[in-house]
Amino acid sequence: MLDGGANKSFILREVVELLDLKIISKEALVIHTYGSETAEKRIHDIIEITLQNVLHTNRNIKIQAVIIDSITSAKLRIPLLFIRNIALEKGIELADNSTSERIYVLLGSDYISEILGERNIRISKRLIAADSIFEYLLQGKEEDIDCK
Repeated sequence: MLDGGANKSFILREVVELLDLKIISKEALVIHTYGSETAEKRIHDIIEITLQNVLHTNRNIKIQAVIIDSITSAKLRIPLLFIRNIALEKGIELADNSTSERIYVLLGSDYISEILGERNIRISKRLIAADSIFEYLLQGKEEDIDCK
């Protein structure tokens, strides 16, 4: 997931363990969660990982990410099949065709300019497909789309 509101990038500890990634440093972070009035300061481990486009492996980025146990407990809305079909009809290759409701890696504003491309395609009044090194990312809301 790409989150321009996050100052850092994060990765789940279970992914780090599954991929046997090595800790490269530690960093003291003060994390303010949305809606909370208090901040929590802790020392976090940092890893380095290269993320790449599944279809075009030369389109990749090496990032450093903070290891955390949970990115969010919220259930994510996966784009409906008709949204994916609209994208396909417009020749838009989506970066992620997964139906998983979990976030394993959250890419923050620390890498956003290296990830996003220059082309946006409007799908509806409130939904766009944003070009990225991983293919297109859906941004916005899908509720108002006329699926006729």
